[in-house]
Amino acid sequence: FTAEERDSLLLHPHNGEDLQGVYWGMNLSLPLSVLERIGGRTALQPGQSFPGNFFKTCRDEQFGHMGSCFPASFPEGYYDPGSMGEFQVTAY
Repeated sequence: FTAEERDSLLLHPHNGEDLQGVYWGMNLSLPLSVLERIGGRTALQPGQSFPGNFFKTCRDEQFGHMGSCFPASFPEGYYDPGSMGEFQVTAY
C-alpha cells in the first residue's frame, strides 16, 4: 500500500461478551480504487461476491498459531483458491 492508500483504510474493532461467550472482530472499509489496484478492475455491485480470506498468525514460540476467517491450508497453501471464502458486497 502507498501511504495515501494506507490512510484511506478505515478499521473499526469491536468486542464484547454475551450468553454465548466472548467475541471480537473488526470492520474494514477500503476504497474501490485500492481494491482494484490489488486485485484488478472490477464491476462489483451489491449482492455480488469475491474470493478472499483474513489471516491471523502468531510466531511466538510459546503461543505460536495460525487462524483464518475461512478454512485455509496452512502453512503452504493459504493463498490457494481452496483457502478462500466468498465476501459479499454490501451497500448501505
